[in-house]
Amino acid sequence: MPIVEPHETSGALLVVGEKEVPDYTLHPLVCGEAFRPEDIRLEEVHYMESTSSGVCVFALNDECEKIPEIQSRSWVNNYRLEGVFGRETNKHMIKGRVTLKVDY
Repeated sequence: MPIVEPHETSGALLVVGEKEVPDYTLHPLVCGEAFRPEDIRLEEVHYMESTSSGVCVFALNDECEKIPEIQSRSWVNNYRLEGVFGRETNKHMIKGRVTLKVDY
């Protein structure tokens, strides 16, 4: 917030400094906690082991009611990967220049 004082001779207002005003918008005594743990409901759609990799889908708040509906659908669980073992390319692309060759 600027500190304004009148000029001695002309009386024009001049900014002579700036006062820092504390921000109370996030102060816990003014507005309470930003959120409470009971305000947020987060559930996983399907459990994953800690050693698993992939996508873990979560439902948030009211969407948690739709978890049985989501689980009842048929989801694709088969994946097809194509690759060549024993070859390293400069850009790690199948058509890249081979930089390292190993008998596999």
